[in-house]
Amino acid sequence: MGRIAKILSFTRAVIDGIQSTDVKVDPGGGPNITGVHSSDPGDDSSPLAIDYAITQSIQGTGKEAVVGYVDTKNAPLSLPGEKRIYGRDSNGNVVNEIHLKATGEININRGASSVVIDPAGKITTGNASGSVVVEPSGKITMGNAAGSVVVEPTGAITIVATSENVIIGSGAGAIAVSPTGSITIGGVAGAITVSPAGAILLESLAVKLGGVAGKPIVISDFINSVFNLHTHPAPGTPPSILGTPAHMTTKTGAE
Repeated sequence: MGRIAKILSFTRAVIDGIQSTDVKVDPGGGPNITGVHSSDPGDDSSPLAIDYAITQSIQGTGKEAVVGYVDTKNAPLSLPGEKRIYGRDSNGNVVNEIHLKATGEININRGASSVVIDPAGKITTGNASGSVVVEPSGKITMGNAAGSVVVEPTGAITIVATSENVIIGSGAGAIAVSPTGSITIGGVAGAITVSPAGAILLESLAVKLGGVAGKPIVISDFINSVFNLHTHPAPGTPPSILGTPAHMTTKTGAE
């Protein structure tokens, strides 16, 4: 004979090397009953004191097994053919769940955090701060309110940041794109910066333009202070003002 009874205690024990769990219940009339907890292999569930147990008589005088439980607080949500597994806190409130839907969709939820696999195989996971989406095609999109990264099936990568620099690399060498559109490529020894207006700034210990690039370049001061102002005391004689190494570049060379 089966009966529905209120749970009084749920006790796990090892008897002669065998895992066993006793459930003491109040059948609502007569003495309390202690039955053996029974569940499917691989299903490790523990009821709450607010639940009710379903017992069934088994071999032996007065012996019973607990074959199921009733959650009287939370409304069931699964539709025909579906499976829903959920965990509860000590007050019986649902705090996480796995829902296998009849449509083929799988939902895993824990508050604002979730994983959803749709029937086509698209995976969406995230929380209140950000998300990651993996398409069946292999396209991956991840991001939050401040920016995103998109990896295409071809390998192309698009990075978008709304208010901060986008940095690819490390301290030894990196590419940085600012929200204003300036691009800086460089490392510890130098850098190239392209402004939104198209101006290019090169900063380095040495700049080489073409080939071996071992010859210094005349700077503009030579044109303004030497070439434009020089005179010759007599035809064929050296100019009165001569250029010096100060009029040549020290870091930049050309071939």
